[in-house]
Parts: sequence; structure tokens; C-alpha cells
Amino acid sequence: MLNIKAKQFVEFVALSLALTGLSAVATASDHDYNDDKEYSSSSSANAVVSHVNYNYASGEMYIYGSNFGTRNLKVTMGDYPVNIIVSDANYIAAWLPQGIADGDYLLTVSSKNRKGDHNDVVVVNFETTIHDVAAIAGPQGPAGQDGINGTNGVDGAQGPQGVAGPQGPIGLTGPQGPAGQDGINGTNGVDGAQGPQGVAGPQGPIGLTGPQGPAGKDGINGTNGVDGAQGPQGVAGPQGPIGLTGPQGPAGKDGINGTNGVDGAQGPQGVAGPQGPIGLTGPQGPVGATGPQGPIGLTGPQGPVGATGPQGPAGTPADMAVVADLQASIAKLEALVAALIAGGAGGAGGGTGGGI
Repeated sequence: MLNIKAKQFVEFVALSLALTGLSAVATASDHDYNDDKEYSSSSSANAVVSHVNYNYASGEMYIYGSNFGTRNLKVTMGDYPVNIIVSDANYIAAWLPQGIADGDYLLTVSSKNRKGDHNDVVVVNFETTIHDVAAIAGPQGPAGQDGINGTNGVDGAQGPQGVAGPQGPIGLTGPQGPAGQDGINGTNGVDGAQGPQGVAGPQGPIGLTGPQGPAGKDGINGTNGVDGAQGPQGVAGPQGPIGLTGPQGPAGKDGINGTNGVDGAQGPQGVAGPQGPIGLTGPQGPVGATGPQGPIGLTGPQGPVGATGPQGPAGTPADMAVVADLQASIAKLEALVAALIAGGAGGAGGGTGGGI
């Protein structure tokens, strides 16, 4: 805490020197003070940027100067807009732009101050260099596991009361740093003798909390001292995130089959279900047996006389005999057909006459 107060005091002294026309450039492990190159302002407000500091560990930048104005204040680094954390007429705390790379940039601070019946626009340009942007801290990671509790170290002797320093200005509240890992608990040491009460200095204003410094190295473990009184119960921390679902375990072995149970009584007849769809047509069956011959049909009308065929070869005496027998058979067949026709016509006429 003492280092943080001293650091704020040094920054205040540097700001005071800049406001009186002097420049102070300091170096630190977590800051980069660039070569100051001031450009002329475009207004009569005499706005000045004296120097710019960078805190790569927290991703912040601090702009020192005068006459920045407070109305419609805007800051850019080249083509990158800068998000302002807090500001007044002589100081601006802001976040370094996301995605910015190492290199030279033109820092521009502009504001619009109302004076009388017109608006006065204040613009000041300043050339600055970034060369360690890779060291900007990323998002806070998950909390690590608690370390093993060590033995408590021996309490050191109380030092003398220091001389009260001059009252400094109220500093700006810095962003809260990430929680450090729990250190190993040392053994309780023997209480040292209480020193004399120092003279109380004048109470200064409450300074803003600066960024948390790095954790110091663990001291040598001392012997166990007398246990002190138990402190009050601490506030419960926030609940951690739900862990990921683990992989599914292997399937268990099948159990032994149980014995068959007794058959239950037959249930009542169920309700008939709806009629199913018509089935597909089956294959064609075999050809059936030939039926009995029907009656001889009526003789049709005589067809036209066919054309005379070509003269056949002269027959032999044996052929002529066969032809004569064939012609005789045809004549008998024609006489039989004529008789059948005549008999059918006469029966029809007799039936008609008897009816009359």
C-alpha cells in the first residue's frame, strides 16, 4: 500500500512540473514514457499534452497536460478510438485500444467548450510510440486451486512512526486488479513488543486505490507462535462455474435372468379392428378343361365364285379314279345338307300351322 501511495505522489509531482512548463520523464517496469513531441493546437485555448504514460500490465494509458476541456471530450490514436475511463481539464485516464499494434501514432485530444455566445473547439495533437503492446494483459483466467497451508512466520518488530507527508490531491480510482493466488500460510510467530505511539499527522483526503502490486516472495517459515483469537467469518465468495459433464461410463454387465413367472388368466375378447385394405390381385390360374362341343351352326350364304385356278397337269388313270370318288362323295354330302335344311324348314312350318 505504501508503494502505491508513493507512486501516486510521484505522478502528482510529474503533473505539477508539466503544468509549470517543465517536463519530467520517469521509467518503470510497467510504464513506457515516450519521447514527447507536441504539435500546435488549432484553437486559442492553448491546450497542451505534456507526456503520455502506458501501463501495459493493465492495458491503460495516462495523458497529462492542460486545458483539455470537459465538454464532448474525444481521444483517438491514429484511426483507433480511445475509450476514456475518467478525465478532467489536465488529466485523462483511458484504455489502450483493442487490437492496436506497436508503432508511432498521432494522439489527438479534442473537446468543445462553450464560451460566451459561440462554441470554441479545442484540438491538440501529440506524437507517441507504443513498443510493448504484446504485454497487455488478457482477460482474467479462472481461479487456481488453493495452495497447501504453510507454517506462520514470526511477526516482525513494529517500526517507528513515520513523519506525516504533505496532503496530496485525490487520485483517480484505478481498475481492480485480478485476485492473487492464496499464499502458503506460515506458522504463527511470537508477538513483538509494541512500539511507542507516534505523533498523529494531519489527516489527508482518501486517495484512490491504485493497481495491486506484484506479490512479494514468501518469507522463511518461523516456528509456531501462540494461537490468536479467531477472526470473524469471512464473506462467502461467488459460486464458481458449473464444471463440464464427464464422459459416459461403460455399460454394466447383464444381470442373471430371473425365473419365469406364472401365466396370467386369459383376457377378454378384444374389439374387432378395422377392416384392412384390399390385398393385391393374385397370379392368373391355370387354363380350364375344354367344354363340350356346341351345336352345328346354320349354313352361311354362298360365297362368290372363286377365280379359276391354273390348269393342272394331266392326271394318271389312278388319279382320275380318286377324283371321281371325291366328286361322288361331295354330291352325297350336298344332298344330305339339302335334306337337313328342308327338314328344318318343314318342322318350323308344321309348328306354326298347329298353333293356328
